[in-house]
Amino acid sequence: GAAYEVPPDAIYGYLAKVQPIADTGAVTLGVAIAFRGSVDNVANGIRDKETVLVPANHTRGMVHEGFYATYHLVKPQIDTYLREFDCAGSGCTVYVTGHGSGAAVAQIAIGELQARGLTIGTSYLFSSPMVGDAKFAEDMGNRTMGPVFEVVEGRESEPRWPFDSAFRPWGVQAYYSSPASRVVSAICYADDPACGINAVPKSQLTHQDICTSALAPGNNICSFGRDFGGQCIAGIPADVLKKIRDDWMALTNSPEIPSDVVQPMDEQAQTWHPSQADGDQVAALAHTLKFGKPEDYFSLDTVKAMSLLAKIAFCGPKSGVRDAILSSCNGQGTLCAKAGFQYAPDSLQLRTLADMGNPEAYFLFTGLVHRTSAKFAKAPYFVPEESCLLIIRGSAHQENKDMT
Repeated sequence: GAAYEVPPDAIYGYLAKVQPIADTGAVTLGVAIAFRGSVDNVANGIRDKETVLVPANHTRGMVHEGFYATYHLVKPQIDTYLREFDCAGSGCTVYVTGHGSGAAVAQIAIGELQARGLTIGTSYLFSSPMVGDAKFAEDMGNRTMGPVFEVVEGRESEPRWPFDSAFRPWGVQAYYSSPASRVVSAICYADDPACGINAVPKSQLTHQDICTSALAPGNNICSFGRDFGGQCIAGIPADVLKKIRDDWMALTNSPEIPSDVVQPMDEQAQTWHPSQADGDQVAALAHTLKFGKPEDYFSLDTVKAMSLLAKIAFCGPKSGVRDAILSSCNGQGTLCAKAGFQYAPDSLQLRTLADMGNPEAYFLFTGLVHRTSAKFAKAPYFVPEESCLLIIRGSAHQENKDMT
């Protein structure tokens, strides 16, 4: 079995019946399906990076292994609800959406459902990676269905990933030149190399534009910020929450509402910076080894982050040590973030080893860490795209002292 905990909601989405509220509405009677993008758990990370192209039963092309497997894990539940909603054949229109990896799984869903004879209505996908090869893209582009728009903003890297020439985009790209913009800059076929995100040099791509969006409530399509409790737990609409917060701010001059609930770390969008074979870090290391000096390797930010983790190890296997590690490493402004990495929360493993009769003679923790931005691949950080970070506690017992 896996050495990490697979959360029961590693894959999440929902279906709902929809109906128009006016004759001129863009939606007809049918079903809407939404897929969540990758959150910061190991299961999502593994599926994202299973980039081998494999045959699919709904296309003559080849598709991303991980996204295809993910869809087929949830397919039985989707089929069950479609039957309950009496949604079958061309008489039922299905609208599909999702963000990031959720949008990629949505592409698989669109292909399979259309191949079964369902009508695919006009659908909008956000920041979707590429899903299949040229034959898959051609096949999807030739199908009769409502246009599928891929909404892309700024310099986000995900729509260009996997960085592999075997993959091809399809559909219609709606490109916003900045995440702060509410005005579309270009609408073009997604495979047009001169349009939208395809025209941005690879060196300028960044993960930082993936979630930020003026089109989404709170200007962020991945994070709820202070509205997590109100929206996800209490079920209050975003526009109502905004009015409540504005009124509270006017009354107290503080944005903090006493009942604020923070979005859990393992339910936040994954922010690793995708690359292929970690070329940026390997090239930077090779250049420094050949031409560099020892000081080219020294990073004060990394020293501070590692000293923090080494100190936390002296907590030993106490109940709060896991939270101490994650709260010290994950999130903007933390020491680990300044050094260019953060932990995948459910990958964190704490271990004790017995010696000379003491069950906790030695203590260590390890976990999967992600690089937070491509700039940290270069000197003086040299952070790989993904790696395991091992922290071992210093001497704390007589057994440890005897060892030395």
